[in-house]
Amino acid sequence: MDNRDNQNPTELKTMTTKKLTDYIKQSASMQTTEKTGQPKPAQARIQFKKETEFQETPMGKIPKKWHIVKLCQVAILKNGQRPQLVENGHFPVYGANGVMGSTNQYLVDSDYTLIIGRVGAAGQVHLARGRIWVSDNAIYTENYDKNKVFLPYLYYLLITKRLERCALKTTHPIITQTFVKNILVPLPSTDEQKVIAEILSTVDLAINRVRGLVERAEKLKKGLMQELFTKGIGHKEFKETPIGKIPKEWRVVRLGEVCNPVREIIEPRSSDISAPYVGLEHVEPGRFFLTRWGTAEEAISSKYKFRKGDILYGRLRPYLDKCVIATIDGLCSTDFIVIRANANLILPEYMVAILHTEKFIKYATSTMRGTNHPRTSWESISRYLLPLPPINEQAEISNILLSIDRYIGLLKNKHELLSHIKRSLMNILLTGKVRIIVDSSEGVSGG
Repeated sequence: MDNRDNQNPTELKTMTTKKLTDYIKQSASMQTTEKTGQPKPAQARIQFKKETEFQETPMGKIPKKWHIVKLCQVAILKNGQRPQLVENGHFPVYGANGVMGSTNQYLVDSDYTLIIGRVGAAGQVHLARGRIWVSDNAIYTENYDKNKVFLPYLYYLLITKRLERCALKTTHPIITQTFVKNILVPLPSTDEQKVIAEILSTVDLAINRVRGLVERAEKLKKGLMQELFTKGIGHKEFKETPIGKIPKEWRVVRLGEVCNPVREIIEPRSSDISAPYVGLEHVEPGRFFLTRWGTAEEAISSKYKFRKGDILYGRLRPYLDKCVIATIDGLCSTDFIVIRANANLILPEYMVAILHTEKFIKYATSTMRGTNHPRTSWESISRYLLPLPPINEQAEISNILLSIDRYIGLLKNKHELLSHIKRSLMNILLTGKVRIIVDSSEGVSGG
């Protein structure tokens, strides 16, 4: 493993563009060593076949060679107990939402333990291994029949059942042990269960690995933003300003001095229903460029008109960090402020990066008005003081930040694709629509 994987945040911040590119390439090929509750991925040679012989059951059609049991017929369930949490304890404590802390005692010691949220995040399903504690807001499998069920298979099966939708709707949603015990479970042979679980866990490992890379890249992006907006690139002389030390050649300006609001309102009756339309739901937090939109027929209210290169800043709940450069001409919700950068003074890419800084988000959030739908305003954010380098240095800074933003976008697309693959596999494997045939030398078969 390249030693850049062990670099501290300060070292990461000071990367040149070339080093940043090398870091991205290295991260993309990095192997994960994270321990999870999932079974080891299958190494067998696997083939798939479409099932043609089904039987009718109380839960619909399943393969003829499968059978149905109640969950209580293959597992013993218990409610968890209130834990004694300690910092840096020896054993993880699982609650309805997953790991909630640690303790020095364990409640169960098993190769696999299934945990189901009982109160609050009722219906959430988790899989753990080894010695753990389960809190009193969750149900867990104290034991299970290894001759009938492979617990990771049951874990994936319960995820597809969306148990949270079955929770009793009280002040705190709740699922009872009685309900869980009576859940119907379709069972193939344990061998086939194992291979199904192993296939799905392989996809899960890939998803978790990509998620980890996204987190690392976003942390790097924040660190670079902090570094670049205070020290710039290659400067040795600095000066004190109302916003702190900045390079000597830079200026401090108000946002309203370098940008203008665009308030071209389009009434519903006069808008082209096929025109591109951007709502807050189309903007991904933290991203620099617009990548998704709908059509104007989706919204019947008044809209703002914008053009390619404008900045769409989400003024509703500014802490959501929704702010992008428009990549098309179109219409947008009035929950955006349409901002047009003065091309002679500031680049849109530099401006949008400033709007994504933690410092600006904190400032904009402090100016919100309203209770149910808190918003900031142009009048408020236009007073924000920001550092202004020369245009050529703005371009250098923007290019560094855009390179990592594009990398994050690629990773998120990969994450979305893997999640789609997982959903598709769960749909066909856990219903028996597609069966698994494993190389006989591995001793496992779909039957």
